[in-house]
Amino acid sequence: MKIIIMLICLCITLLHNTSLAKELTIEEIFLKVKSNNNLLEDLKGRVSKDYLMNKNILNQVIELFYKKPNMLKMVTKQKPSTIMAIDGEYLYIKNESYDKVDKQRVKISEDNLLFKFNYYLSWETIENKFICNSARITEKNGTIYKIVKKAEKESQSEEIWIDYIKGVITKYSIYNNNIKILLEVKKISKVNNIYLPTTIQYEIAIPEKIITLLNWHNLEINKRLLDEEFKIR
Repeated sequence: MKIIIMLICLCITLLHNTSLAKELTIEEIFLKVKSNNNLLEDLKGRVSKDYLMNKNILNQVIELFYKKPNMLKMVTKQKPSTIMAIDGEYLYIKNESYDKVDKQRVKISEDNLLFKFNYYLSWETIENKFICNSARITEKNGTIYKIVKKAEKESQSEEIWIDYIKGVITKYSIYNNNIKILLEVKKISKVNNIYLPTTIQYEIAIPEKIITLLNWHNLEINKRLLDEEFKIR
């Protein structure tokens, strides 16, 4: 009886994996990422950023607040502290050394600002690059799919890796002549049934290499942040 149950489980697993390999399209893979992102309504957390350039390391710690679709507030913890807030229409900046708050109108789309903070590119930009006739799935490793966009020139290439089950972009690379960009998610965390990249390494070489390592801590997800949290006092 145990052998029969094991065989049934094995068949179900094989059928599931075969279905993923044969039936998934690029559009469906990207839709899974979008669906995972859409689960997040608001977020509060602390971000540590390390910058490595010319063997020098700089560290920045930021307290970050986000509320869908386009409210963002960042408070640097180093002294003197700087506060930057976006309320969807205006950008506010205040340095604790001055009493004045600078305010300017900004054009903010409905695009996910938190996604742009993590990946350095907007979701809209990445989606438009890879959901096209010239992109194709070239590799599948477990639940991770590699998608390659056809290069217009030999000196160009754009590739992206997506974990379909988690709905997370795990890696992307762009080569354009002498410019090389590589982003790799080193750690994915599940918080309130949402998968988030919580350790991200970003490299850009033009041709000198600059490395940024981003780590999220003390994450609070979907706690119904009030608009007041995004005010500069």
